[in-house]
Amino acid sequence: MKIKLSIGRKLSLGFAILIALFLISNISTYNTFRETQRINERNSSVYVPSMLLLMEFKNLIITSERLIGNWIFIQTDDDVEDKVQLRSLISEEYPSLSSELEEIAGNWDEEMNEKLMELFELVEQLFESHRFVMEELDSWSSYDDPMTLFFVRPMMEPGGEIVVYTRQVDELLDELISIQNVYVEDGYARLEASLDNFSRLNI
Repeated sequence: MKIKLSIGRKLSLGFAILIALFLISNISTYNTFRETQRINERNSSVYVPSMLLLMEFKNLIITSERLIGNWIFIQTDDDVEDKVQLRSLISEEYPSLSSELEEIAGNWDEEMNEKLMELFELVEQLFESHRFVMEELDSWSSYDDPMTLFFVRPMMEPGGEIVVYTRQVDELLDELISIQNVYVEDGYARLEASLDNFSRLNI
C-alpha cells in the first residue's frame, strides 16, 4: 500500500534530509579538521624537533672525534682554538643538548626512552676517555713523554677505546634518527590521507 504525501510533507521531508546531510557533513568536517590538527601538532612539536636534535647530537659527536684526534696527534699549546672548543663541547654544548633531548623525550615511548638513556651512558664513557686524554696531554711538554703517548695514541687507532665508543654512539644515534624519521613520514602520510578524505567528503 502506497503512502501518499502532500506537497508540504514532501518539502518538509526534503528539507529534513538536507539538514541531516548538512549536520553529518559538518560533524565529519570538524572531526577531520581536529584529526589533521592533532597529527600536524604531533609532527611539528615532537617528531621533527626530535629528529633535528638527534641530528645535531650526531654532528656534536663527529666534531668531538675530530677535535680529540687533533688533541692527540698535533702537538700544540693548551689554549689553542681546537682545545678550547673541545672543552666547551663537553662541558657546555653536550649538557645543554642532552637536557633538550630529555625534555622532548617525555613525549616518546618507553623503548625510545630506554635507547636514549643507553645513548647518554655511552656518551659519558666516550667523554670520560676524552677527559683522560685531555688530562694526560695538558701541555706542550707532555707530548714529549713517550709513556704518555704510548697509552694515549692507541685510543684513536682502529679498535681503540675512543674509536669504539664513538662508533657505538654513532650507530645508536642513526637508529634513533631512523625511528623518528619513520614517525615523521607516517605523520605526513596520515595527514595526506585525512585531507584526501576531507576532499572526498566535500565532493
